[in-house]
Amino acid sequence: MKYINREKGRNCNISLEALKNINIIKIFSTESHEYSKYANSLDTILNLQIKKEQFNLLHMIISKMFVTITYVLIILKGDALLRSNQIDGKTFTSFFFYINNIYSCVDILDYFVDICDIVEQYRHIIALLAGGACAKIGKSPFAMVSSGTGRVSGTGRVSGTGRVSGTGRVSGISHDELVPDMGSKKSGEKDVVLSFRNVYFRYPNRENGYVLKNVNMKIYRNTSNVILGKSGGGKSTLLKLILNLYKCSKGKIYLYNKLLNMYTSRQIFDHITYVQQDSKLLNATIKENMTYGISDSTNFDMLDLTNISKCCTSHEFISRLRKRYETHISNKTELITSSQKQKICIARALIRYPKILLLDESTSAMDKENERAIFQNLRRNSIFKDLTIIRITHKKANLDLSDNVFVLKDGYITRQKHI
Repeated sequence: MKYINREKGRNCNISLEALKNINIIKIFSTESHEYSKYANSLDTILNLQIKKEQFNLLHMIISKMFVTITYVLIILKGDALLRSNQIDGKTFTSFFFYINNIYSCVDILDYFVDICDIVEQYRHIIALLAGGACAKIGKSPFAMVSSGTGRVSGTGRVSGTGRVSGTGRVSGISHDELVPDMGSKKSGEKDVVLSFRNVYFRYPNRENGYVLKNVNMKIYRNTSNVILGKSGGGKSTLLKLILNLYKCSKGKIYLYNKLLNMYTSRQIFDHITYVQQDSKLLNATIKENMTYGISDSTNFDMLDLTNISKCCTSHEFISRLRKRYETHISNKTELITSSQKQKICIARALIRYPKILLLDESTSAMDKENERAIFQNLRRNSIFKDLTIIRITHKKANLDLSDNVFVLKDGYITRQKHI
Protein backbone atom coordinates (compact mmCIF):
# COMPACT_ATOMS: atom_id res chain seq x y z
CA MET A 1 0.00 0.00 0.00
CA LYS A 2 2.82 2.37 0.79
CA TYR A 3 4.10 2.06 -2.78
CA ILE A 4 0.72 3.10 -4.19
CA ASN A 5 0.45 6.08 -1.84
CA ARG A 6 4.05 7.04 -2.52
CA GLU A 7 3.40 6.99 -6.28
CA LYS A 8 0.19 8.99 -5.80
CA GLY A 9 2.19 11.59 -3.89
CA ARG A 10 4.79 11.66 -6.66
CA ASN A 11 2.02 12.04 -9.25
CA CYS A 12 0.59 14.97 -7.30
CA ASN A 13 4.04 16.59 -7.10
CA ILE A 14 4.50 16.18 -10.87
CA SER A 15 1.25 18.01 -11.60
CA LEU A 16 1.92 20.77 -9.04
CA GLU A 17 5.48 21.24 -10.33
CA ALA A 18 4.17 21.51 -13.89
CA LEU A 19 1.58 24.11 -12.88
CA LYS A 20 4.18 26.17 -10.99
CA ASN A 21 6.60 26.06 -13.94
CA ILE A 22 4.08 26.39 -16.75
CA ASN A 23 6.02 29.31 -18.27
CA ILE A 24 9.23 27.27 -18.45
CA ILE A 25 7.36 24.33 -20.01
CA LYS A 26 5.90 26.65 -22.63
CA ILE A 27 9.18 28.42 -23.38
CA PHE A 28 11.20 25.20 -23.67
CA SER A 29 8.45 23.34 -25.60
CA THR A 30 8.48 20.42 -23.16
CA GLU A 31 4.74 19.77 -23.07
CA SER A 32 5.27 16.26 -24.50
CA HIS A 33 7.88 15.46 -21.89
CA GLU A 34 5.71 16.63 -18.98
CA TYR A 35 2.67 14.82 -20.39
CA SER A 36 4.68 11.60 -20.72
CA LYS A 37 6.07 11.93 -17.20
CA TYR A 38 2.57 12.37 -15.78
CA ALA A 39 1.15 9.54 -17.93
CA ASN A 40 3.95 7.17 -16.86
CA SER A 41 3.18 7.93 -13.22
CA LEU A 42 -0.51 7.18 -13.80
CA ASP A 43 0.43 3.90 -15.51
CA THR A 44 2.55 2.96 -12.49
CA ILE A 45 -0.37 3.69 -10.14
CA LEU A 46 -2.68 1.62 -12.36
CA ASN A 47 -0.30 -1.35 -12.36
CA LEU A 48 0.09 -1.18 -8.58
CA GLN A 49 -3.69 -1.00 -8.14
CA ILE A 50 -4.11 -4.05 -10.40
CA LYS A 51 -1.60 -5.98 -8.28
CA LYS A 52 -3.43 -4.89 -5.15
CA GLU A 53 -6.79 -6.11 -6.48
CA GLN A 54 -5.22 -9.38 -7.62
CA PHE A 55 -3.90 -9.89 -4.09
CA ASN A 56 -7.34 -9.06 -2.63
CA LEU A 57 -9.00 -11.55 -4.98
CA LEU A 58 -6.50 -14.29 -4.13
CA HIS A 59 -6.90 -13.58 -0.41
CA MET A 60 -10.69 -13.75 -0.67
CA ILE A 61 -10.67 -17.02 -2.65
CA ILE A 62 -8.27 -18.73 -0.23
CA SER A 63 -10.17 -17.55 2.87
CA LYS A 64 -13.57 -18.58 1.47
CA MET A 65 -12.22 -21.96 0.37
CA PHE A 66 -10.72 -22.50 3.84
CA VAL A 67 -14.05 -21.69 5.53
CA THR A 68 -16.05 -23.86 3.12
CA ILE A 69 -13.72 -26.85 3.51
CA THR A 70 -13.82 -26.43 7.30
CA TYR A 71 -17.65 -26.46 7.31
CA VAL A 72 -17.71 -29.56 5.11
CA LEU A 73 -15.25 -31.39 7.39
CA ILE A 74 -17.23 -30.39 10.51
CA ILE A 75 -20.48 -31.65 9.00
CA LEU A 76 -18.89 -34.95 7.86
CA LYS A 77 -17.23 -35.50 11.25
CA GLY A 78 -20.39 -34.50 13.11
CA ASP A 79 -22.45 -36.89 11.03
CA ALA A 80 -20.06 -39.73 11.88
CA LEU A 81 -20.19 -38.86 15.61
CA LEU A 82 -23.97 -38.62 15.59
CA ARG A 83 -24.29 -42.01 13.88
CA SER A 84 -22.03 -43.59 16.52
CA ASN A 85 -23.98 -41.82 19.33
CA GLN A 86 -20.78 -40.23 20.65
CA ILE A 87 -22.50 -36.79 20.74
CA ASP A 88 -26.11 -35.71 20.66
CA GLY A 89 -27.77 -33.34 18.20
CA LYS A 90 -27.86 -30.38 20.62
CA THR A 91 -24.12 -30.57 21.23
CA PHE A 92 -23.34 -30.73 17.51
CA THR A 93 -25.68 -27.82 16.73
CA SER A 94 -24.14 -25.69 19.50
CA PHE A 95 -20.62 -26.52 18.30
CA PHE A 96 -21.51 -25.70 14.68
CA PHE A 97 -22.94 -22.28 15.53
CA TYR A 98 -19.99 -21.60 17.85
CA ILE A 99 -17.59 -22.22 14.95
CA ASN A 100 -19.79 -20.08 12.68
CA ASN A 101 -19.55 -17.16 15.15
CA ILE A 102 -15.76 -17.50 15.24
CA TYR A 103 -15.56 -17.37 11.45
CA SER A 104 -17.83 -14.31 11.43
CA CYS A 105 -15.20 -12.55 13.54
CA VAL A 106 -12.41 -13.85 11.31
CA ASP A 107 -14.15 -12.26 8.28
CA ILE A 108 -12.81 -8.92 9.49
CA LEU A 109 -9.49 -10.03 8.00
CA ASP A 110 -11.04 -9.44 4.57
CA TYR A 111 -10.80 -5.72 5.35
CA PHE A 112 -7.18 -5.96 6.50
CA VAL A 113 -5.79 -4.58 3.22
CA ASP A 114 -8.21 -1.65 3.24
CA ILE A 115 -7.36 -0.89 6.87
CA CYS A 116 -3.64 -0.88 6.01
CA ASP A 117 -4.38 1.49 3.13
CA ILE A 118 -6.23 3.92 5.41
CA VAL A 119 -3.51 3.78 8.07
CA GLU A 120 -0.81 4.48 5.47
CA GLN A 121 -2.74 7.43 4.03
CA TYR A 122 -3.18 9.06 7.43
CA ARG A 123 0.14 7.98 8.90
CA HIS A 124 1.61 11.49 8.78
CA ILE A 125 -1.45 13.01 10.46
CA ILE A 126 -1.39 10.32 13.15
CA ALA A 127 2.33 10.95 13.70
CA LEU A 128 1.67 14.68 14.02
CA LEU A 129 -1.06 14.13 16.61
CA ALA A 130 0.90 11.52 18.57
CA GLY A 131 4.38 13.00 18.25
CA GLY A 132 6.11 15.88 19.89
CA ALA A 133 5.42 18.47 17.20
CA CYS A 134 2.65 20.03 19.25
CA ALA A 135 4.65 19.87 22.49
CA LYS A 136 7.53 21.85 20.95
CA ILE A 137 5.36 24.88 20.31
CA GLY A 138 3.11 24.35 23.34
CA LYS A 139 -0.16 24.28 21.41
CA SER A 140 -2.71 21.67 20.52
CA PRO A 141 -2.95 20.67 16.86
CA PHE A 142 -6.35 22.33 16.62
CA ALA A 143 -5.06 25.61 18.03
CA MET A 144 -2.11 25.35 15.67
CA VAL A 145 -4.39 25.06 12.66
CA SER A 146 -6.71 27.84 13.79
CA SER A 147 -3.80 30.20 14.37
CA GLY A 148 -2.51 29.64 10.84
CA THR A 149 0.88 28.28 11.91
CA GLY A 150 0.15 24.64 11.21
CA ARG A 151 0.99 24.75 7.55
CA VAL A 152 1.95 21.49 5.89
CA SER A 153 4.73 21.76 3.33
CA GLY A 154 5.75 19.30 0.62
CA THR A 155 8.57 18.82 -1.74
CA GLY A 156 8.15 17.42 -4.31
CA ARG A 157 11.25 10.69 -20.54
CA VAL A 158 9.72 10.31 -23.23
CA SER A 159 10.98 12.90 -25.66
CA GLY A 160 8.66 14.78 -27.98
CA THR A 161 9.29 16.32 -31.34
CA GLY A 162 10.99 19.65 -31.65
CA ARG A 163 13.21 18.98 -28.63
CA VAL A 164 16.87 19.78 -28.30
CA SER A 165 19.18 16.82 -28.74
CA GLY A 166 22.11 15.94 -26.50
CA THR A 167 24.51 17.60 -28.88
CA GLY A 168 22.74 20.90 -28.43
CA ARG A 169 21.20 20.90 -31.89
CA VAL A 170 17.52 21.62 -32.28
CA SER A 171 15.63 18.61 -33.60
CA GLY A 172 12.30 18.52 -35.37
CA ILE A 173 13.00 21.55 -37.55
CA SER A 174 16.18 22.76 -39.17
CA HIS A 175 17.45 26.31 -39.28
CA ASP A 176 16.87 26.29 -43.04
CA GLU A 177 13.18 25.58 -42.47
CA LEU A 178 12.88 28.61 -40.20
CA VAL A 179 14.99 30.98 -42.28
CA PRO A 180 13.44 31.49 -45.71
CA ASP A 181 15.47 31.93 -48.86
CA MET A 182 16.67 35.53 -48.89
CA GLY A 183 18.94 35.41 -51.91
CA SER A 184 16.98 38.13 -53.62
CA LYS A 185 17.35 40.47 -50.62
CA LYS A 186 20.04 43.05 -50.21
CA SER A 187 23.12 42.05 -48.25
CA GLY A 188 22.10 44.33 -45.41
CA GLU A 189 18.65 42.75 -45.19
CA LYS A 190 20.15 39.25 -45.00
CA ASP A 191 21.48 39.89 -41.48
CA VAL A 192 18.19 41.22 -40.12
CA VAL A 193 16.76 38.57 -37.82
CA LEU A 194 13.91 40.59 -36.36
CA SER A 195 12.10 43.74 -37.37
CA PHE A 196 9.15 45.73 -36.05
CA ARG A 197 7.17 47.79 -38.54
CA ASN A 198 4.72 50.36 -37.20
CA VAL A 199 3.76 48.14 -34.26
CA TYR A 200 1.09 49.24 -31.81
CA PHE A 201 -0.14 47.26 -28.83
CA ARG A 202 -2.70 47.72 -26.09
CA TYR A 203 -4.26 45.30 -23.65
CA PRO A 204 -7.86 44.27 -24.42
CA ASN A 205 -9.08 45.33 -20.96
CA ARG A 206 -7.48 48.77 -21.23
CA GLU A 207 -9.22 51.28 -23.43
CA ASN A 208 -7.21 54.29 -22.26
CA GLY A 209 -4.40 54.02 -24.79
CA TYR A 210 -1.62 52.01 -26.34
CA VAL A 211 1.26 50.57 -24.32
CA LEU A 212 3.47 50.54 -27.43
CA LYS A 213 3.12 53.15 -30.15
CA ASN A 214 4.50 53.09 -33.69
CA VAL A 215 7.47 50.87 -32.82
CA ASN A 216 9.99 50.55 -35.66
CA MET A 217 13.08 48.54 -34.86
CA LYS A 218 15.56 46.21 -36.58
CA ILE A 219 17.68 43.61 -34.81
CA TYR A 220 20.70 42.21 -36.66
CA ARG A 221 22.36 38.82 -36.37
CA ASN A 222 25.18 38.41 -33.84
CA THR A 223 24.51 41.69 -32.07
CA SER A 224 23.89 42.59 -28.45
CA ASN A 225 20.87 44.85 -28.04
CA VAL A 226 19.57 46.61 -24.94
CA ILE A 227 16.09 48.02 -24.47
CA LEU A 228 16.24 50.62 -21.72
CA GLY A 229 13.25 52.03 -19.90
CA LYS A 230 11.41 52.50 -16.65
CA SER A 231 9.61 49.65 -14.90
CA GLY A 232 6.09 49.22 -16.24
CA GLY A 233 6.95 51.00 -19.48
CA GLY A 234 6.18 48.07 -21.79
CA LYS A 235 9.61 46.43 -22.13
CA SER A 236 8.41 42.95 -21.14
CA THR A 237 5.41 43.38 -23.43
CA LEU A 238 7.82 43.95 -26.31
CA LEU A 239 9.55 40.61 -25.66
CA LYS A 240 6.23 38.78 -25.41
CA LEU A 241 5.30 40.19 -28.81
CA ILE A 242 8.54 38.69 -30.18
CA LEU A 243 7.55 35.31 -28.70
CA ASN A 244 4.08 35.68 -30.26
CA LEU A 245 2.53 35.31 -26.80
CA TYR A 246 0.79 38.64 -27.48
CA LYS A 247 -0.58 39.76 -30.83
CA CYS A 248 0.02 43.22 -32.27
CA SER A 249 -2.94 45.58 -32.22
CA LYS A 250 -1.52 47.21 -35.35
CA GLY A 251 1.59 46.74 -37.45
CA LYS A 252 3.71 43.71 -38.28
CA ILE A 253 6.65 41.81 -36.82
CA TYR A 254 9.03 39.89 -39.09
CA LEU A 255 11.31 37.04 -38.05
CA TYR A 256 13.97 36.34 -40.69
CA ASN A 257 11.97 38.50 -43.13
CA LYS A 258 8.89 36.32 -42.69
CA LEU A 259 5.77 37.32 -40.78
CA LEU A 260 5.97 36.14 -37.17
CA ASN A 261 2.36 34.89 -37.29
CA MET A 262 3.34 32.37 -39.98
CA TYR A 263 5.50 30.40 -37.53
CA THR A 264 4.18 27.83 -35.09
CA SER A 265 4.86 28.26 -31.39
CA ARG A 266 7.27 25.31 -31.47
CA GLN A 267 9.28 26.85 -34.32
CA ILE A 268 9.56 30.12 -32.43
CA PHE A 269 10.53 28.57 -29.09
CA ASP A 270 13.02 26.21 -30.73
CA HIS A 271 15.04 29.19 -31.96
CA ILE A 272 14.26 31.89 -29.42
CA THR A 273 14.95 31.33 -25.73
CA TYR A 274 13.44 33.59 -23.09
CA VAL A 275 14.75 34.09 -19.54
CA GLN A 276 12.50 35.95 -17.13
CA GLN A 277 13.57 37.94 -14.09
CA ASP A 278 11.78 35.48 -11.80
CA SER A 279 12.46 32.41 -13.93
CA LYS A 280 11.80 29.30 -11.85
CA LEU A 281 14.15 26.48 -10.93
CA LEU A 282 12.85 22.95 -11.12
CA ASN A 283 12.75 20.68 -8.10
CA ALA A 284 15.71 18.65 -9.43
CA THR A 285 19.51 18.56 -9.56
CA ILE A 286 21.55 21.42 -11.02
CA LYS A 287 22.41 19.25 -14.03
CA GLU A 288 18.75 18.36 -14.60
CA ASN A 289 17.82 22.04 -14.32
CA MET A 290 20.44 23.07 -16.86
CA THR A 291 19.65 20.30 -19.36
CA TYR A 292 15.88 20.62 -19.05
CA GLY A 293 14.21 20.21 -22.43
CA ILE A 294 17.05 18.19 -23.96
CA SER A 295 15.89 14.80 -25.22
CA ASP A 296 18.92 12.83 -24.00
CA SER A 297 19.81 14.92 -20.97
CA THR A 298 21.24 11.98 -18.99
CA ASN A 299 23.97 11.51 -21.62
CA PHE A 300 24.64 15.20 -22.19
CA ASP A 301 28.36 15.89 -22.53
CA MET A 302 29.58 17.19 -19.17
CA LEU A 303 32.37 19.09 -20.93
CA ASP A 304 29.81 21.16 -22.85
CA LEU A 305 27.81 21.64 -19.66
CA THR A 306 30.90 22.83 -17.80
CA ASN A 307 31.93 25.21 -20.59
CA ILE A 308 28.52 26.88 -20.68
CA SER A 309 28.48 27.00 -16.89
CA LYS A 310 31.86 28.76 -16.93
CA CYS A 311 30.53 31.16 -19.53
CA CYS A 312 27.75 32.11 -17.10
CA THR A 313 30.24 32.29 -14.19
CA SER A 314 28.29 29.60 -12.33
CA HIS A 315 30.86 26.79 -12.46
CA GLU A 316 32.90 28.20 -9.59
CA PHE A 317 30.13 28.20 -6.97
CA ILE A 318 28.72 24.88 -8.23
CA SER A 319 32.16 23.28 -7.78
CA ARG A 320 32.15 24.34 -4.13
CA LEU A 321 28.95 22.37 -3.45
CA ARG A 322 29.45 18.89 -2.02
CA LYS A 323 27.63 17.10 -4.84
CA ARG A 324 28.52 19.69 -7.48
CA TYR A 325 26.17 19.35 -10.47
CA GLU A 326 24.23 16.56 -8.75
CA THR A 327 23.16 18.91 -5.94
CA HIS A 328 19.38 18.91 -5.55
CA ILE A 329 17.89 22.40 -5.71
CA SER A 330 14.50 24.04 -6.11
CA ASN A 331 13.12 27.54 -6.38
CA LYS A 332 12.99 27.75 -2.56
CA THR A 333 16.47 26.38 -1.93
CA GLU A 334 18.77 28.33 0.38
CA LEU A 335 21.94 26.66 -0.88
CA ILE A 336 22.41 29.30 -3.57
CA THR A 337 21.71 33.03 -3.80
CA SER A 338 19.28 34.82 -6.10
CA SER A 339 22.08 35.88 -8.45
CA GLN A 340 23.35 32.29 -8.63
CA LYS A 341 19.84 31.10 -9.48
CA GLN A 342 19.75 33.62 -12.32
CA LYS A 343 23.08 32.31 -13.63
CA ILE A 344 21.72 28.75 -13.69
CA CYS A 345 18.62 29.96 -15.56
CA ILE A 346 20.76 31.74 -18.17
CA ALA A 347 22.91 28.61 -18.55
CA ARG A 348 19.73 26.56 -19.03
CA ALA A 349 18.77 28.86 -21.90
CA LEU A 350 22.22 28.85 -23.52
CA ILE A 351 22.58 25.07 -23.38
CA ARG A 352 19.95 24.87 -26.14
CA TYR A 353 22.22 26.96 -28.40
CA PRO A 354 19.46 29.40 -29.39
CA LYS A 355 19.64 31.80 -32.32
CA ILE A 356 18.07 34.62 -30.30
CA LEU A 357 18.33 35.06 -26.52
CA LEU A 358 15.79 37.27 -24.75
CA LEU A 359 16.71 38.44 -21.26
CA ASP A 360 13.95 40.10 -19.24
CA GLU A 361 15.78 41.74 -16.32
CA SER A 362 17.53 38.36 -16.02
CA THR A 363 20.65 39.81 -14.37
CA SER A 364 18.85 42.10 -11.92
CA ALA A 365 20.19 40.27 -8.84
CA MET A 366 23.81 40.33 -10.05
CA ASP A 367 26.38 43.02 -9.46
CA LYS A 368 27.72 44.82 -12.53
CA GLU A 369 31.03 42.89 -12.47
CA ASN A 370 29.33 39.49 -12.74
CA GLU A 371 26.91 40.81 -15.34
CA ARG A 372 29.80 42.20 -17.38
CA ALA A 373 31.74 38.93 -17.18
CA ILE A 374 28.78 36.97 -18.59
CA PHE A 375 28.29 39.26 -21.60
CA GLN A 376 32.02 39.39 -22.28
CA ASN A 377 32.17 35.58 -22.23
CA LEU A 378 29.25 35.36 -24.65
CA ARG A 379 30.97 37.77 -27.01
CA ARG A 380 34.28 35.88 -26.90
CA ASN A 381 32.96 32.31 -27.05
CA SER A 382 33.00 30.96 -30.61
CA ILE A 383 30.02 28.63 -30.08
CA PHE A 384 27.82 31.73 -29.66
CA LYS A 385 29.17 33.58 -32.70
CA ASP A 386 25.69 33.67 -34.32
CA LEU A 387 23.83 34.48 -31.12
CA THR A 388 21.65 37.59 -31.07
CA ILE A 389 20.93 39.00 -27.62
CA ILE A 390 18.01 41.25 -26.72
CA ARG A 391 17.92 42.25 -23.09
CA ILE A 392 15.73 44.69 -21.26
CA THR A 393 16.84 46.57 -18.20
CA HIS A 394 16.35 49.79 -16.29
CA LYS A 395 20.02 49.88 -15.24
CA LYS A 396 22.62 51.77 -17.26
CA ALA A 397 25.58 49.57 -16.28
CA ASN A 398 27.59 47.72 -18.97
CA LEU A 399 25.84 49.42 -21.88
CA ASP A 400 29.23 49.76 -23.58
CA LEU A 401 29.12 46.01 -24.32
CA SER A 402 26.00 46.47 -26.44
CA ASP A 403 25.93 47.15 -30.16
CA ASN A 404 22.59 48.94 -30.00
CA VAL A 405 20.72 50.67 -27.21
CA PHE A 406 17.00 51.34 -27.62
CA VAL A 407 15.16 53.64 -25.23
CA LEU A 408 11.47 52.99 -24.55
CA LYS A 409 9.64 56.01 -23.17
CA ASP A 410 5.90 56.73 -23.14
CA GLY A 411 5.32 53.83 -25.53
CA TYR A 412 7.72 55.14 -28.17
CA ILE A 413 11.10 53.61 -28.89
CA THR A 414 14.21 55.41 -30.08
CA ARG A 415 17.66 54.09 -30.92
CA GLN A 416 20.80 55.54 -29.39
CA LYS A 417 24.32 54.27 -29.90
CA HIS A 418 25.75 55.49 -26.62
CA ILE A 419 24.23 56.73 -23.39
